[in-house]
Parts: sequence; structure tokens; C-alpha cells
Amino acid sequence: MASELDSLIQNQVSEANSVRIFEQYVRPALAEFFGVTLFVCVGCLAVTQSGSASAPGSVPFSGVSIALAHGLAIALLVCALGDVSGAHLNPAVTLGVLLAGGISIPKAVIYFISQLIGSMTGAALARGILPASVYELIGGGAHNLGSFAKDSVTPGQGVLCEMVLTMVLVMTVLLTAVDPITKTTLAPLAIGFAVTVDILAGILITGASMNPARSFGPAVAIAYHDSDIWNYHYVYWRLAKMPADLSVALIGTLVCLGVQRERRGPARGGRDSTQPQHPHPQSWSKRINTQVFVTGYFSKLLRCVTRLEAVVSLVCDKFFVRGGRAETFS
Repeated sequence: MASELDSLIQNQVSEANSVRIFEQYVRPALAEFFGVTLFVCVGCLAVTQSGSASAPGSVPFSGVSIALAHGLAIALLVCALGDVSGAHLNPAVTLGVLLAGGISIPKAVIYFISQLIGSMTGAALARGILPASVYELIGGGAHNLGSFAKDSVTPGQGVLCEMVLTMVLVMTVLLTAVDPITKTTLAPLAIGFAVTVDILAGILITGASMNPARSFGPAVAIAYHDSDIWNYHYVYWRLAKMPADLSVALIGTLVCLGVQRERRGPARGGRDSTQPQHPHPQSWSKRINTQVFVTGYFSKLLRCVTRLEAVVSLVCDKFFVRGGRAETFS
């Protein structure tokens, strides 16, 4: 009787663990995979509406349709998948959330893998949907440095552009959807606006990726027709995202992360309810000390990474860009 009871308890425990693993890891990973798949596919298809596909070699180009397609798509996906996985749909966002303490390292790694696989799947869907001539004309919807202003954008400029655009996006995500103090129900709309604004600002410089997954999948798909797509692909990966995420984490630490503020409510005992209440001054002091330490740590780390980024960009400009024209070494 005791052995049967033990086996029953073990079965229940194993089932509970299986459900927990599915809910904590498998289900969010699937949500990230399908979300990135749809986002990349829609993004690649939207490039055909820019005017370049219908008029090869012509000047007219409208980044508004591309920006709106990406912004609206991301807003809808955040609404649909936000409660499942947080709807990161972007390795840079996942990294920012990780630095802010909103996700564990194992889960972040699973998100990275799911996002990259989804990126390649979405690009493959776009390649299967579009006619071959249109697909090659738009470059598979892939990002490339100075796509619409060739030979005028250096790798250093591209890295700086991506860093600023990614900072805007990650800050919006952290402060509207992650932080419990500043989060709002309008987060999907705010994130969609951030993506739209960033694309309008940077589409002629780097294509306004902000998302390594959005750049990776289409590059893999178009590489068969255009092997030069990898020449400047490092701009969308290497350290371009790290300074942005570190700076956003630093801003979040200074503004609100780790600070527990109480919502306004009816006054109790004649106390002014509009003033912040700190029931434990000693714990508040410890919290402030921790915040100062984290702020100093992120500040030093950000300076080191930024200096390293400047050195790498200088080397790339010197050896890969000569006379205003890009050169590659075979």
C-alpha cells in the first residue's frame, strides 16, 4: 500500500514538473518562434510595397509603407503573444530584459534560439510566396548597410545608427511592458510606434533593423543569389546592440528599476497620501546602496564596451572602406 502511494506521488510530481517545464519554457519558446516567423514574413513582403519592386531602378521610394507594416505587425503580435512569452520577438529586446532582470539566462538562451529559427522560417515563407524576379529585386527583404545610399554609409555610422534605434526600442519595451511601476496597457501601441519611428528615421542608413533576427533570416535566404549580403552583416550583430541595452539598463536603474513606489490611495491616519511612504527606512537605504552599485557597474561596463566599439569601427573603416567604396577580401 505504501509503495503504491509513493509511486502515485512520484507520478503526480513528474506530471507537475512536465506541466511546469511546458508552461515556463516550451510554450513561450513556441510563441517566440511563431511570432518571429510571422513578423519576418510580413516584413519581407512589405518591402514589395515600397515602389522599388514595381519600378526597377527608379528613384521613388516610400519607407512609410514599410514602417507602418512593421510597426502594426509588431503591435498586433505583442497583443496576441504578450501574455504567453512577453512577445520579445527580438534578441536585442531579450538581452535588454535579461540585463534588467526580467528573464533568466536559460530562458533567454531558449528565446534566442527560437527567434533565430523563426527568422529563417519566416524568410523561407516569404521566398516561397514571392515570384523569383520580385524576390531578387527587393533583395529578399534583407538589410544591408546603405541599401538606398550606397557607398555613403560607413560601418561605424551604421553601428551608431543601430545603437540609437535599438536604444529607443528597448527602452520603450522595458518601461512600458516589463517594469511593474511604469508598465501600461498601451504597451503594444507604444512598441509599435517605436518600431515605426525607428524605421522612418534609419531606413536609408542601415534599413533600420533593431532586430538581429529580422536581419539574419532574410540574409540566409538571399545569400544564394547575393553572397555580398554578409559583408556588413556584423553591423546588425556584434557589439551594436550591447551599448544600447546597457545604456537602457542603466537608465532603468536610475529611473525606476529596484525602486518600490506605492500607488496613491486614501489617506490613513491623517497622513498625506501624495507623499511616498517607505515603511522600512533601513531596507530603503540598502536598496539605494544596491542601486548606486549597479548604476556604477553598468556605467563602467558601458564605457568599456563603447570604447571597444569605437576601436572596432575605426579598424573596419580603415581596412574595409577605402576611397568611399566598400572593398572585400577574398
